[in-house]
Amino acid sequence: MKKLGVLAASIAAAVGINSAANAECGEVLIGQPNWLTAELVAAVDALVLEQGYGCSVSIAPTATTNTIAFIQGADGPAIIGEVWTNGLDVAALESAQANEELDLLQSPFSPVGEYWFVSEAFARDYPELDTVAEVIARPDLFPSATEEGKGAFFGCPVGVGWACEGNNLSLFHHYGLDEAGWVHENPASVEGQAALIVDSKVSDSYWFGYYWVPTAVSAQNGLVALDWGVDFAGSEFWDSCVNQGKWDAPGCERTPTAWVPSVVNSVISPETRELDAFGYISSRQIPSSVLAEVEGMMADQQMSGSDAAVVFMRDFQDVWTPWVDADAAEAILSSL
Repeated sequence: MKKLGVLAASIAAAVGINSAANAECGEVLIGQPNWLTAELVAAVDALVLEQGYGCSVSIAPTATTNTIAFIQGADGPAIIGEVWTNGLDVAALESAQANEELDLLQSPFSPVGEYWFVSEAFARDYPELDTVAEVIARPDLFPSATEEGKGAFFGCPVGVGWACEGNNLSLFHHYGLDEAGWVHENPASVEGQAALIVDSKVSDSYWFGYYWVPTAVSAQNGLVALDWGVDFAGSEFWDSCVNQGKWDAPGCERTPTAWVPSVVNSVISPETRELDAFGYISSRQIPSSVLAEVEGMMADQQMSGSDAAVVFMRDFQDVWTPWVDADAAEAILSSL
């Protein structure tokens, strides 16, 4: 970590001597959501834009739920590298696109998905219970620590601005877990959510809840995605009912559904297209295996996004050099 800190510091210092290039590129705002892969993507974007294209980059925290407002409020080029756009308000997103207030670009990685998972130990001991409905029928196998006699389902962290918090609560009711003897338990933090999964691996115990891929947490701890057992009920039902927290309202009667197909995009302000670096922004895509490997290092070593970006640029040059022109690649490599 000490070596990485020195490398990161050298990059920061190099930005200061690149004033002429900075003046040409100008200011770029990068939004950084609060999970590891998003931190990595934001830090990689910052490093490439600063070192490869001479931009002056500012990084600001953001969350899924304020994505549209963040980009609309930007005064110039702005980028949020990883946005799970299926969690956004559809009408608001379409309005912002129609008014040319933001653009959507391809995902910074592939493939992606959101699921209800069980722990490795459960999948090993009960391989015949591999659908959501079959697991729901056995709350006794996942005893809650908070309510005796009930099963524990773990949703999203509370209050961190993730759309999955409300969506999981909606599906909890649409699938009837409340009536089947389950408790919906939200972890208190992102770290707490991951800790519960890691503990199920270490203790060889049973865990049932929400997570997503690609992530180091899912890969390293052997999470097994359950078959929803039903088709996706459609975008209208998801947007009007699940995403709005409705499960007993007229037209939103309880209806089990698969999770809405995951869509991840980079979201940019229209001015971003004018940057010399736009070719990079519109083409960069980290393979999921590489993403999981770097994210795993971030988690295991408590590595910051900026330090992880240096590791990525140093160790995976065959991945990123095709994203940039030759001069930018040379400048980035020399900064490392």
